[in-house]
Amino acid sequence: SCSSSSSSNNNKKLDPKIIMQVKHNLEIFSAAVTIKKLGFIYIAHRSSKEQVLHLRQLFCDFDDESQDGMMTFEDFKKTLAHTNYSDAEIRRIFNSADMNNSGVIDYTVFIAASLEMQGRINKTSLREAFHWLDVDKSGSITQKDLQFLLGGKFSEAFITKCIEEVDRSSKKGKISFKDFLQLFDEDESIKSVDSY
Repeated sequence: SCSSSSSSNNNKKLDPKIIMQVKHNLEIFSAAVTIKKLGFIYIAHRSSKEQVLHLRQLFCDFDDESQDGMMTFEDFKKTLAHTNYSDAEIRRIFNSADMNNSGVIDYTVFIAASLEMQGRINKTSLREAFHWLDVDKSGSITQKDLQFLLGGKFSEAFITKCIEEVDRSSKKGKISFKDFLQLFDEDESIKSVDSY
């Protein structure tokens, strides 16, 4: 995702306000329920290069060494070195965004965690994300939908938990669009999704 021509920031210090925003966004993302993370990832994936240009450059500033679209812990720690964060706090923040425990934060996850900085969350993008998650087009996100999307990598108990965390209106083991929207309405940092 990052080419050496797009970023020559090996010794560049990032604005502390930007670093605080990135830390805040990664913490919000890490605390989100799985369905919400999947929604963010879908929206990030569907965003055009122009829509996330600033976030792409920010990722490249963090992905300092290899510029391969994978931010290692060393990249992350180096960027935060001039802050007051302890090594333990830096590790905790990094681990919370390393969704599959691979030892890296990939570009799409970073963009997904940072979408609110760009105001990219709106009702249209949430509707598109919901329709993507609703694989069988039943009008609800079901266990079968999640099992298909997650490729059998997670247990049935995990998938059930993902649904139960969000299924507020029907309690029938499926997520309605209303329930899905409420996930994003609860986040104070995302202003009224209905205004779009």
